Amino acid sequence: MNTLLLKMAIGGYLAFGVLAGLFIIGESFDDPGGRQAIWMMISWLIPLVIGVIVAVRNPPIAKFVFIGLTAGIVVSAISQLIAKTQWRSWESENGPILAIATLVVCISLAVWARKNPMLAGSLMLVCGFTPLLTEVIEMGRLHLGGSTGAMSAPTIVAGALMVLSQSGAKTQS
Repeated sequence: MNTLLLKMAIGGYLAFGVLAGLFIIGESFDDPGGRQAIWMMISWLIPLVIGVIVAVRNPPIAKFVFIGLTAGIVVSAISQLIAKTQWRSWESENGPILAIATLVVCISLAVWARKNPMLAGSLMLVCGFTPLLTEVIEMGRLHLGGSTGAMSAPTIVAGALMVLSQSGAKTQS
């Protein structure tokens, strides 16, 4: 049962990641299009490839990398509360940067979850909940529409399944 939950969490999130990535690519080529779309695509695909390589080739180092990246997601989400106008302006011009960064980090975490499912799932929960909670604080209500909700919901579900799959199991470092 635990192995099945873990496989569902990893496979489900990776499938979501592929679909979300294709959506982001399509949107980039629709608006702004052209060379700018290519640069936008490269700006998140290269970090994604690096994150996956670190997750596969060096799991002990991945622990520190992913804790740091998760901290970056948390700090960015909290900074949206402090600098609302600047974030809105920047994301209006450049797209949903925090949502895409969350996707990149969490796809890498899903790959790494084969080696350390408890920590990977816990970090995914933090990456999923923090932007959602800061948006709730800002708006005064839960809003699952938009890029934050679209990235948070699957991230939270996958992270919870990873953690749940380890209930009663020993964790790895």
